Amino acid sequence: MKLEYDLSKLTIEAERDHPNAFRAEVYISDGFYPHFHRNPEIYLVYDGTVTVTINNVEYVLHGGQAMCINSYDIHSYKIDGLARVGFVNIGLNYTNNFNSLYPKRSLPTELLDVDKNKPLFDFIEQIKGTIAENSDRRRLLYYTYVNYILYLIVDTYGTSTTKAQTKHSTRNIVQYIYENAEKNLTLNSIAKEFGYSPGSLSHFFSRYIRIDFRTFLSDIRMQKVWELRDNPDYADRSIADLAILCGFNSVSSYYRACRRYDSNNNHVQEHKTTDD
Repeated sequence: MKLEYDLSKLTIEAERDHPNAFRAEVYISDGFYPHFHRNPEIYLVYDGTVTVTINNVEYVLHGGQAMCINSYDIHSYKIDGLARVGFVNIGLNYTNNFNSLYPKRSLPTELLDVDKNKPLFDFIEQIKGTIAENSDRRRLLYYTYVNYILYLIVDTYGTSTTKAQTKHSTRNIVQYIYENAEKNLTLNSIAKEFGYSPGSLSHFFSRYIRIDFRTFLSDIRMQKVWELRDNPDYADRSIADLAILCGFNSVSSYYRACRRYDSNNNHVQEHKTTDD
């Protein structure tokens, strides 16, 4: 089998986390570290075995099986060797029809029936390589794709009751940080908000997210800068302005966050050229 690039290693999650994002890929993977995004994701295993961890709960998927991953769920993929996998990243704006038809319902987490999954797997194979373009006509196509994908899942597995999240849930903590990242957040302030001691919250980051709090917050702020950069309403604002708006105390702090990702040096150079 010809190896393809593991696209998940070459793409920062932020770049496909816009509400109008849609992306479908099939590729060879050796796994992926814990991460989260606002957009829901469908993860498929075509060949091989993958251990999927969602909010510290492990699931083992074999060829022909898939999972649905909700917004803000921290998830990772562990693979011994290589596996042929796929994913569909669905912008939140494309889930409006589902949410209207099934209020307070969600997609089932586990899609384990190999035979019944075949239409879903075949369709993702057909549309692999699709990356959303900023065009109204193209968005009509993405709505069609999403509605058909969700139809295939719901027709086979039905829907699930959306579980109430306790204030202390992993998803709620991650969502709170994401939605307030531009503020002066500290480990102490978040610990107080959720009734933790700072030490316990630090342990939470080590256990569930596997990076320290400051790095996590910096990464989220970097994501928000990139999102505003691509928003026409902010086209006249410099990267320095956007960095401050998103919570960085200086543009230098933003560049330091970017440099942690070797695969994104092109973004750093592009921004420096613009602002120098």
